[in-house]
Amino acid sequence: MKSIFFAMTLLMISTFSFAQKIKWQSGEDLPFVQDVSVFNVIYDFSNITVAEGTEQAFLDARKSEMNADKAGEGDEFVANWNKAKTEKYPKHFEETFNKEFKKEGVTVKQQADAKYTIIIKVNNVKTGKGSAWGKKPAMLDFTITLVETANQANVLASGTMEDVKGEVKAPKGSGWIPGGAGTVMSTTAHYVNKEVTNRLAESFELVAIALAKQIDKKR
Repeated sequence: MKSIFFAMTLLMISTFSFAQKIKWQSGEDLPFVQDVSVFNVIYDFSNITVAEGTEQAFLDARKSEMNADKAGEGDEFVANWNKAKTEKYPKHFEETFNKEFKKEGVTVKQQADAKYTIIIKVNNVKTGKGSAWGKKPAMLDFTITLVETANQANVLASGTMEDVKGEVKAPKGSGWIPGGAGTVMSTTAHYVNKEVTNRLAESFELVAIALAKQIDKKR
């Protein structure tokens, strides 16, 4: 059990080296962040396309296909897909962002009375693959918008991140770790990566890192 926990910790750390940058359309200088200690955050899943089709069409097809193989499995997939939007993805984004700012005391959380709000909008999703017969990273497109909480029509900054990779991988070079820990990490990564929402959650971490670095640079 300790080996698995250690492996999962290193898997989380390994994600951070693959951060991408935000392509800013407006407000890149972020002058308003100087004295901000808390940001509210909203997650917008209202208009997702999945593999270029509607989210509902994707879920209906997956539900039907999986239930045909095993009764109830498709229903469970849809339930987990929707649950991840309110639990897993916010957790990954917020914990990663806050870890970046641990020393500075800046936090992001769902706090409606914060002066400024970060809106993380998911646009297109390619779910990738994590089966025993091959793997392919998820790819997500995001729009990141910073607004005044009391007047969200007042957009202070806006940018996009496209093709943000989502894949749970063992740290580079972990295969050389003695004592079997590298094998444990590789096996754990493969197992965790098989769950589609785990792959998607990795993309949220990369968005959190990119945004945190930009805000830190402008403070």
